[in-house]
Amino acid sequence: MSGEGGEGIDRALRPEVSAPGSRAALLACFPQLEGQLPDGLAALLVVADGVGVDVALGTGRLYRGDARAIAAQQIETYRRAPFRVFRHAPGGENLFHGIGLEFMAVVQAQCRSLLDRGLTLTDRPDEPGGTLVVFGVGLGYHLDALIEMARPRRVVLVEPVPEFLALSCHTVDWQRFFDHHHAAGRRFTLLTATTESELVEQVILELAADGAIHLDGAWLFIHYPAELFQRVRDQLPAHYERVFAATGFFEDELIMLVNTLANCAHNRFALVPAAPLPRRLEPAILVGAGPSLDRDLEDLRRLRPGAVLISCGTALQNCLSHGLVPDFHLECENAPEAVTILGHTAGKHPFTGITLVAALTVDPRLPPMFDDVLMYVRPYVAASTMVGLADQAMVLAFPTAVNAGARLAVSLGFRELYLFGADFGTRVAGLGHAGNTVYQDLDFLIAEEQDRSLPVEAPANFGGTIKTDVVYAIGLDNFKLLIRHSGSRVFNCSDGARIDGAEPRLAAAVRLPPLRRGSRATRDEVVASLPRREPGAVLFPDRLVQLTLEHRRFFATLLDLIDRAAVDGLGIMSFWDTLLPLLDRDGYQGVPALTAGTLKGMARYSAFFLTRIPDRALRHTLFQAILPELRRLVVHMCDRSAHLLESGTATRDLPERSDAGQPPSPHPPR
Repeated sequence: MSGEGGEGIDRALRPEVSAPGSRAALLACFPQLEGQLPDGLAALLVVADGVGVDVALGTGRLYRGDARAIAAQQIETYRRAPFRVFRHAPGGENLFHGIGLEFMAVVQAQCRSLLDRGLTLTDRPDEPGGTLVVFGVGLGYHLDALIEMARPRRVVLVEPVPEFLALSCHTVDWQRFFDHHHAAGRRFTLLTATTESELVEQVILELAADGAIHLDGAWLFIHYPAELFQRVRDQLPAHYERVFAATGFFEDELIMLVNTLANCAHNRFALVPAAPLPRRLEPAILVGAGPSLDRDLEDLRRLRPGAVLISCGTALQNCLSHGLVPDFHLECENAPEAVTILGHTAGKHPFTGITLVAALTVDPRLPPMFDDVLMYVRPYVAASTMVGLADQAMVLAFPTAVNAGARLAVSLGFRELYLFGADFGTRVAGLGHAGNTVYQDLDFLIAEEQDRSLPVEAPANFGGTIKTDVVYAIGLDNFKLLIRHSGSRVFNCSDGARIDGAEPRLAAAVRLPPLRRGSRATRDEVVASLPRREPGAVLFPDRLVQLTLEHRRFFATLLDLIDRAAVDGLGIMSFWDTLLPLLDRDGYQGVPALTAGTLKGMARYSAFFLTRIPDRALRHTLFQAILPELRRLVVHMCDRSAHLLESGTATRDLPERSDAGQPPSPHPPR
């Protein structure tokens, strides 16, 4: 940034704000700025009456007036018509299973008691707090008044221009600022991304922090005109559901722990490292079960001799039905139904010559179906940390089998990838998967296919749009990040969603010379380089003993927080603000992740209703009535998981995935 200050204006800054002290306070709060703030910019300040009021940009000025007056007018305008984002339904994410259903019923009963007394809920939360996202720090004159108006618990500052942050140290006493607002219980985050995609991603992650209880009713404020800010702000409401789509729930985490312990205890496998192997020259073809796969089968057969073939999830049956025997087959689903699905396919086609690559969390009955097995560590699940393998977790290997297959290919050294049937949605309503898959054979999958909704439109790979959903959108984002961070060259031959960073390529236009040694020899060479894990080699007895102790310690702390909330009479938001950091804390050997998804879902669900009760005293009373039921459910989670760890049943019976029957409506009548 360069430019001249205002000529003829008093340029002597008064010492009310100590720039060095203010700068030190800013760096103390946001240490990532160390080395990023330029020096010697005071000459760019336009000064009036000893105060910086504008910034000279060379071709003009930032505010084109007195920044103090402009900030005051902005706040007044925003007060009259704030840009806020509200949830219009409680969702119930992570709660449509067992314990979550019980909690939902408790909240619904409390809300119905209000209706019986003729009381109604408001259409938006009536609770101080929430999240304030400020797009633009500039000279900072707007910050205090804006925060006092919104009264947020969390403030996300967005400023991609480091020069503005440096200049703000002349106009904002950051030490006083942080002392004042930290004393009020507020927390601050600074985002400095300069591209639209990165900034959207960063803001979404911040909105998801602390269980996303402060997301409902978030304030979004743009300080100075910038197209980047406008585009990012306008995209955020459409991304809200992504915040909740990828989080787990207790029953699922417990199944994954059971499966992981059993796989480690009974199955021989090689562990795929998180860090990629050396780059290989051979290309790899990834096959998903998207509907466009049927169109490209002839080309896929033509290209088969020129690449290592990786089938992903339910694409296996389609491949084998057309004579395409994959070198690797990828499985990531942990549900017992995966055994039924693969068993059905095995009844039609042998798995001879196929190496299974599966998450450690899959049903332990899957690996013995294959002659050779590789396993990988799933990220962001309790089991991975609890067995001491979190450092080997393969980030970006979710949420779909194609995502996991691509991440696997990168870890094994393949950097030239061709995608077939990786649709992440469909062009044709009602057609979710390719033909000749288990989705046409098994009744429960046929019903799932009929019930699935794809309400989101996304750009298609070869032009136009396709129908997709939130889960697929997360998959597309993760694929984009994988391409960016791995340096892979990816050719998308699928007639599905466009994947940023992948080159659209019609299958008929692809040419691959036959591999000199063949794909089997290439596969065997890769597999031979990985160390084998014998049954029982991962889990040492002393780790299991320590895990049991950490389990007891975590649940004792959790129950103590609930008991103290009842004694101290905490309100709903104060309670969750106290509890949720415990779930994200390092330590306890990964045990908090067993409960995190469900408890965060409980926080969002209960907060949605209780913050819409206009009478705050009544709101408080109802929350205190919910606490004993919450405690009972936490004790239940403690007992179920303790039994698993202490009784040695981890390698035998699998717990039920969820209650039978359909879940009730996620929200009571209003």
